Amino acid sequence: MVLGLFEGDIDLALNGNTFMQGQKITGTIRLKLNQPKKARELRVEFYGEIRRRSGKHSHIERVFQVRQQLSGERAYNNGEAFTFEITVPNCITVQAPGILGALAGMFTPRPTFYVHASLDAPNEFDINKRVMVNISGNMINVQQG
Repeated sequence: MVLGLFEGDIDLALNGNTFMQGQKITGTIRLKLNQPKKARELRVEFYGEIRRRSGKHSHIERVFQVRQQLSGERAYNNGEAFTFEITVPNCITVQAPGILGALAGMFTPRPTFYVHASLDAPNEFDINKRVMVNISGNMINVQQG
């Protein structure tokens, strides 16, 4: 296929979709490949993102990230499964921009959290799957930036 398009997919199964601070997110990644695929690594990430707006422009700021390499450079086969475990942090510090950071902190949006699995193939598009998860509790600490 052209640049790795339509080469396969990833199933990402988690032990739930709502988690508390300090709780473990466990899951299984199962590869659905059309043929064996050489890749640099298979990784899973847990991260939070905040969409910030400034006038007409907006950007996404990653406020927290944990990354695990599940397997290194090798040929990956259809049906292979990998398990992982990530602990949800107790607190995440978010920088409130500007001089009035403390006031802006009151209006800082809550991050959206994801678990993201990726098979990193050289010179091709990666095969990815991203699942949004809910994190309950007040774990956000806003500081003036």
